Amino acid sequence: MVTSILVPVDGSDHALKALNYALEMAEKYDAKVEIMTVVNEVKMAPDWAREYSEKLREQGEEILTSIFSKAVKQKPDLDISKCLAEGYASEEILKCAERGHHDLIVMGSRGMGLMRGLVLGSVSSRVVNQAKIPVLIVK
Repeated sequence: MVTSILVPVDGSDHALKALNYALEMAEKYDAKVEIMTVVNEVKMAPDWAREYSEKLREQGEEILTSIFSKAVKQKPDLDISKCLAEGYASEEILKCAERGHHDLIVMGSRGMGLMRGLVLGSVSSRVVNQAKIPVLIVK
């Protein structure tokens, strides 16, 4: 039985379709939903790198807040939370899944990365191969 669903989002169409699917599933099973966005961590010392890192974080927060607000408006009776993480996307998704005691990850097949043409995106592929819980990929 599904009680807690993790939904990584990046603003892409595939991620938004995955979120809609997860919200419908959560409503059906009375499950909690955690929406997360991962921002690449920039580990460079120069001032411009810190500014770039801060800009990435701000963009991630904007994406997450916007998507979270729409989800809450769409399904106000669901228990929906959000999380912003910094690091490598697949690693942070897997950590969040374990830390949040989620029993399902629902994610888009491809995100907004540079390699959009792949059959299955590199992040979703790594999550599928390394997750200890079921992963549902939405096209």
